[in-house]
Amino acid sequence: MLPQLKYRIFCILGLLACGLVITADAEEKQKAKSKPTVKTSAQKPLAAAGKLQPLFFPPLTPREQILANALQMPSNAEFNEVPLKNVIQFYSDLHKVPIIIQKTDIVLNLDLSIDLPITANFSELSLRDTLLQILEPLDLTFVVERDMIQILTREKASQLFKTRVYPVGDLCVLEEDYQALADAIQNANLGDWKQVRLSAPAAGTTRNQRPEVPQQGAGRGFFYVQSMLHLSPADRAETSGLSPMSYFQEPGGTISIVTQSKSLVISQTYHAHNGIVQLLEQLRQAKALNQ
Repeated sequence: MLPQLKYRIFCILGLLACGLVITADAEEKQKAKSKPTVKTSAQKPLAAAGKLQPLFFPPLTPREQILANALQMPSNAEFNEVPLKNVIQFYSDLHKVPIIIQKTDIVLNLDLSIDLPITANFSELSLRDTLLQILEPLDLTFVVERDMIQILTREKASQLFKTRVYPVGDLCVLEEDYQALADAIQNANLGDWKQVRLSAPAAGTTRNQRPEVPQQGAGRGFFYVQSMLHLSPADRAETSGLSPMSYFQEPGGTISIVTQSKSLVISQTYHAHNGIVQLLEQLRQAKALNQ
């Protein structure tokens, strides 16, 4: 009697287990039917973001853009009698970008040791502003050159020039507009500029007669400087018979107006170019307010 009872109980439990399995399987199938099917092939790709017009040419390389982004990153730190070379290495490791000290330039021109102790506390400052806070009291600065951030003397940095082409057709219409913009850039105290030197009248011309346009080479070609920078309107009219202007052989940047490409060709230092970019952005913002 007892074995039969156990057998019956075992059979009942087996049937119950099978029923639970069948029920669970049915519920899963029902859920699968009710669940919406996502067809990836039917999804539309996101619209590609439009490319921003470069602020200047040649534009920054991918490596230069990485360095430019790093210079805008926050760099909180506190130093107590830490050697200068260790401070620079700290920021290089923190932002994972190469920051190199030009030791020969610093030692020879300033007789400054790269082991000079630095005591400072920086909070909520970008890497750019932090470096300037450390370096400027020592008559040092930094530039982005050869895909790295270089620490060097301010005198050496003032001798490193780059030429960029700035499209400004959105800010200028008439030739007078280009001249006004060039004057604004030069008057913004963003860098040193060479002084203009006007040549004597060309042979066969009078003071009030422009020289003939050469057929080849220099002259009023594509890169002819069409305005006499640094001169008042009266002086420009007075010197209209002079041959194309040149610059004194002294340190400083140059700026040329090229209306054919609606641009300014500017040769200046690293920090001056950064200031020019900011000035042009501010002028565009001011123009947008009046539209």
